[in-house]
Amino acid sequence: MDRWSHHRNVGRETSESRSFPQALNQSLCRCCLGGGDNSHRPQSLEDQGRPIVSEHQRGGEEGGAHTPVGTRRTFFGWVTKVAAGLIGLGLVIPLAGYVISPALKRRARPWVDVGSLADVPPGDPKQLDHVTTIQDGYLKSQSQKAVWAVKQPDGQVRVFSPMCTHLGCGYRWDGEERQFKCPCHGSVFDIEGKVVAGPAPRPLDLLPSKIENGRLLVVFKEFKPGTREVVEL
Repeated sequence: MDRWSHHRNVGRETSESRSFPQALNQSLCRCCLGGGDNSHRPQSLEDQGRPIVSEHQRGGEEGGAHTPVGTRRTFFGWVTKVAAGLIGLGLVIPLAGYVISPALKRRARPWVDVGSLADVPPGDPKQLDHVTTIQDGYLKSQSQKAVWAVKQPDGQVRVFSPMCTHLGCGYRWDGEERQFKCPCHGSVFDIEGKVVAGPAPRPLDLLPSKIENGRLLVVFKEFKPGTREVVEL
C-alpha cells in the first residue's frame, strides 16, 4: 500500500469516528427541541387552551350526526317532570278517595225495614232486630243490628240507637222503673232518652225513621261515644 492510500484510509476512519458522536448529539437535540416526530412535541399555549375533541366527536361535527346538548337536557327535564306529576297524582287520588269516601257512604245509607208498627206497643219501648245476610263468594255471614222503638201516645215513633252515649255499651229497658239502664258504668236514661244519672255526656242518639204501609223504616247510623256533641261516624 502506498503512502497516499494509507493517509486516505486513516482520514476516512477519523471522519467516520467523528460523525457518530455528532449524529447522536443532533438526535438528542432534536428530541429535546421538538424535532422529529410531532406526536412528542409539547403543545403550545394556544393548543393547551383548546378543548380535547375525540375523533368520534370530530367526525360527528363534520358529518352533522350529533345530538345537541340542549335537546338532551330538555328531553330529560320533560321526563323528570312527567314522572314527578305521575307520582303526585298517585298520592292525591287515594287521599281524595279517603276524604270523599266517608261522605259518599253517609249519603248511600238506605232505609231498612225493621218490622211492623203493630209490633210496637204504645208507651213501652220495643227492641227490634234486623239481620242482614252477606254473600261473599261461597261464604255467607250474618250481620245483626238493633234499634229501640218507642211509640208515643200520638202515634209517632222515636227510634234510638242501641249504644250508650258514654262508651258505646248496649243498654236495656227496665220496665219496673221505666228507665233505660247501661250495665257498664251505670248511665240511666228516661223513656225520652234524656240522661237521668251516670257519666253519659248526652242523651240517647236518635235515628231517622218513617212509616210506610204499616212498616217501620230506619236508617242505621253509628255515633262517636263520649262527646257532648253528636258526631256521626
